[in-house]
This record gives sequence, C-alpha cells and structure tokens, in this order.
Amino acid sequence: MESDTILFYSYADVLQLTKFAQDASNKDVQLAKLERMKQYAESLTCRRKILLHYFGESREEDCGNCDVCRHPPEMFDGTVLTQKALTTVYRL
Repeated sequence: MESDTILFYSYADVLQLTKFAQDASNKDVQLAKLERMKQYAESLTCRRKILLHYFGESREEDCGNCDVCRHPPEMFDGTVLTQKALTTVYRL
C-alpha cells in the first residue's frame, strides 16, 4: 500500500546518541546500530533498496519514490575552489 515516511536527521543527534551508547552495557551493539542508522540517513542510493536489503530482499531498479530517487544529490568537483581557499588561508 502507498505510504509516506519522514526521516528527521541531525548530526547533533548522532553525537548525542554516541555519548549515550558509550555508557550502555551493550556498547558495541548500540554503536553498530547507530552506525547503520547514520549510513541509511546519509545514503546516496535508493532508500527502498536499502530497506529491502536489510530485510533480506532485493530489488534491481530504483523505486522512483524516495527522496534520493526524486531529487538526487547534486555533486560537483570542488578541487579548484578548495585549492583557492587554502591558498588564501596560507597567504593570510
């Protein structure tokens, strides 16, 4: 059935949850779960494919409905821009 999902994600939350996990009795398990959640939230591939893979299913094509499929992240080569910024800092 058709449904909507909202993912609220902030790196500040990751830092806070990392602190909580450090104090947990099952620290390694909690940190591994947190890492999986972080990978999912920061993924650049179809989120449906990731979820299906997690539950042991597979799908070859992208879903066309998730945020990544509808609005793919734009990438650019920032090498020259970074070199100019670092040169400016060095000269100052």
